[in-house]
Amino acid sequence: MDWFDLNGIKCALDTTPIPKNISHLEVETDRRLLVMAMKVPVFLVNLTTLSEYQKNAHTSIYTIRQGKLLNP
Repeated sequence: MDWFDLNGIKCALDTTPIPKNISHLEVETDRRLLVMAMKVPVFLVNLTTLSEYQKNAHTSIYTIRQGKLLNP
């Protein structure tokens, strides 16, 4: 079952968010150590987590033109 769709529809045209009852994946980076090592204060935006909440938020797929992906 792809993207919780019984018909096996892929994520390219799907714009509904992933249900909230699905937990996000933990990555191996310890953000506390990363921030402590920085000399200039920064704010981190976790794009990986953001894309986990939106099914069509792949960084490698930009758009569809005439039914075909621009970067297959």
